Amino acid sequence: MDNSDTGGHMLAKLNESLRQDVEELVPWFYAHMPEYYFRTHSEQEQLDHLHAIVSARVRTEKQTVTLRSPCGTRVTHLMPGAGMGKVVETVSTLAKERIQTARLYSSDDMSFRLDTYLLGAQPLCTRESKDFNDAVQAIGEAGLMPVASSEDFKHFLSTASEDYVAKFEPGRAIRHFELCNCVQGTERVHLRLDSEAMPGSDRVMVAVANPPKRGVLLAALKIFSREGCVIQRAYGDEFDHNGENLLVMSFYLDSSQTGLTQESELWKRIARQLKTIKWFAFHGLERFAEDNGWEIGRVMLMQAACEFAHQFLIRKNMYMYTSSTIVRAALKHRDAVALLVRYFETRFDPDFVGERDAALETVREEIHEALRDVTDDVERKILGYILRFFRHVLRTNYYMPERFGISFRMDPKVLPKLEQEEPPYGFYCFH
Repeated sequence: MDNSDTGGHMLAKLNESLRQDVEELVPWFYAHMPEYYFRTHSEQEQLDHLHAIVSARVRTEKQTVTLRSPCGTRVTHLMPGAGMGKVVETVSTLAKERIQTARLYSSDDMSFRLDTYLLGAQPLCTRESKDFNDAVQAIGEAGLMPVASSEDFKHFLSTASEDYVAKFEPGRAIRHFELCNCVQGTERVHLRLDSEAMPGSDRVMVAVANPPKRGVLLAALKIFSREGCVIQRAYGDEFDHNGENLLVMSFYLDSSQTGLTQESELWKRIARQLKTIKWFAFHGLERFAEDNGWEIGRVMLMQAACEFAHQFLIRKNMYMYTSSTIVRAALKHRDAVALLVRYFETRFDPDFVGERDAALETVREEIHEALRDVTDDVERKILGYILRFFRHVLRTNYYMPERFGISFRMDPKVLPKLEQEEPPYGFYCFH
């Protein structure tokens, strides 16, 4: 048999193999991918994705494939499974990138994910474009836009990217328009929970004015992952609106698992943390959230305490008491750190139930016993300075619901004595 015969034989076998894969994949794909995927992806994009799934054997051999556009600004991850760990992992690879648009989808049988990210500043649409005029017409036909707001909406739409308008969906755009109006000119993170927004799904929307350029989506995804929420699909879009950069993220969660309501404890816990994502910087102490179930607000409290200890201890030995050394000590002695935080929260929790003074005395004794068990002098000194910080806080905004950071009024007695100078009446720490 010559090479041409062999090649023809192999071609026939390859065609048959691909035919079988395609005949199995395509019906499954159109039966199990979310409807919104097909609304927001062209026929050519669907073909490209199907070709990649077959070629990389994503479903049959559990391979993961990444597609990148020639210019590098469009990245699509296709992967088996729908676990949040994989989503966080893939977004982490883009942590140094500015994600202007994100579209995340899982199949309804939770066996497959398809996530697309547009990186960097994307071209804005123009009012003269066909997509823009088609979008405006679609809003009118849907009857969603009050006449008085039509010009405002057109202006809003002109601040969106070409991709956003090309993949236009009227209901989603109106929700974004309303949220951007709510958050524009403010510093807070605006949240909106729509329980059972669609059958089987709770929708959580997060809007931020002038967010950090990087990491906001990752921070939100980490919060949902730690709280055991599985995201069925999610979107993130930026708008350059009236001189402000506005970000709107939408997350669709499986309501059979979460069942979020305004009164549920899970929603309150998620909401408290989402409100911090504009100001929380990724940090080694985030391991307390990953491993110990801490909320981000408590991690930020420990960041502030470690920074306070660092400011005092570097005067003793700047090489021995580095920031990384202090973080390692806190992570090494987690039981002692938990006691220190309990001491602070017992002092200031406005909803504390019981005899506060007796509870403080008990936890103080437990702290001193824990510190005696720390054999390393450097680590014991670090934990002691964190206790010193918590003991000398006079007032704090830690329990205020809409705070932008953490602030503390400190007792001047914590400062070293200055010769021939009166101590300050008070001083403040801000984190």
